[in-house]
Order: sequence, then C-alpha cells, then structure tokens
Amino acid sequence: MLNPRKFLTRLTANLEAVTYLLGVPLGILFVIFQAGFSGQKLIIFLVSATVGVLASMLYPVLRWRVLAPDINACIEGQVHGRQRRNLLRRLLNYPFWETIGVNIQWAGGIAVVVLTNHLLEPLSMREFLPYVFVFIFLAPINAVSHYLAMQLSLAELIRSNRIFHGVFLRRQDLVIVSLFRKTLGTMFSGVWLLLVFFGYTLYAALHWIH
Repeated sequence: MLNPRKFLTRLTANLEAVTYLLGVPLGILFVIFQAGFSGQKLIIFLVSATVGVLASMLYPVLRWRVLAPDINACIEGQVHGRQRRNLLRRLLNYPFWETIGVNIQWAGGIAVVVLTNHLLEPLSMREFLPYVFVFIFLAPINAVSHYLAMQLSLAELIRSNRIFHGVFLRRQDLVIVSLFRKTLGTMFSGVWLLLVFFGYTLYAALHWIH
C-alpha cells in the first residue's frame, strides 16, 4: 500500500527539483551577469540569494500541510459518500492552484533577496532591474512545469484508488486546462524565456554601454 508520507516526499522532490536545480541557478547567473556583480558585491549577492532560497522553502512546507490531510484521506480510504466527490474535486484542482503558489514563492524569494542585498549594499537601478526580469522570464515556465508535475502525480494516485470509482463531477466544479492549452503553454513558456532573456541582455548591453 502506498504510504502518504512517501507520496508527499516524492511529489515535493519532483516539484522543487524544477525550482532549485533549474530556475534558481539560471536566475542567479542571470543576475550576476546583468548586474555586473564582482568582488565584495558578488559575495553580498550570494549571501542574499542564500537567504532568499531558505525563505522560499517555507512554501513547500505550507504545500505539504495543505495537501497532507487530503492525501492521507485518499490513500487510507477515510472518505465516504459525498466526501469522495469533494475530495476528488480538491485533488483535481490542486495543479491549478500550484501555478499560482509557485509564482508567489518566487516573488517572495526574489523580494527577500533584493531586500537583503539592498540592506547590505544599496542597489543601483542597473543592479535592481535584473531581479525583476528574472521573475518575468521564469514565471510562465515555473507555472507550466509545476502544473504538469503535480497533475501527473495526482492523476496516478486517483487512477489507482478505488474510492473514486463511480464518482462524477460537474464541469463547473473543475478548473479545466485542455491538452491544446497545455501544449501551447509549454511552447510559449520556452519561447518567452528565450525572448526575455536575450532581449534584456541585448537591451542592457546597448543601454549601459551607451
């Protein structure tokens, strides 16, 4: 039988791997390159980034606490009657709310980095702007990747659970994202990242050189 704690651990690892193995390193390199940090400023930035990463880890803890009761109820079969329908509705809608939650996580983490950095060493406009654009170019790909990762994990859990057999939901009970929108969103997030990344790089090179 599937263990709720193991399921939540695997889900959290899958979701946060996207953030901390791809997004965070890319964002850090972008800011260092665009802001021109070196020497003492680079050290201060890395300290600030570490504080921001630690602060952003509050979100996975919150997500765990929100999901745990429903995952436990689902795996251990502790629901009956109308409760099954409500549980299924919540599970199917979690991926949508995750797209909002992960970007709040990023916005909060970046805000902590900026505030810490500014307190230790006041930032110029050139040093501040890259933080804003990190969020802008990573927001879509964060939303898409977390949506798909959570949907896949929860779909496997739902399909393998007999308590949902014979449970039907109304269309208005769900936040439905079609396959076409998922495909379009995935393509857009990749193109958007490249456009903003290289567009800002070109703008900054021309502007600051001038």
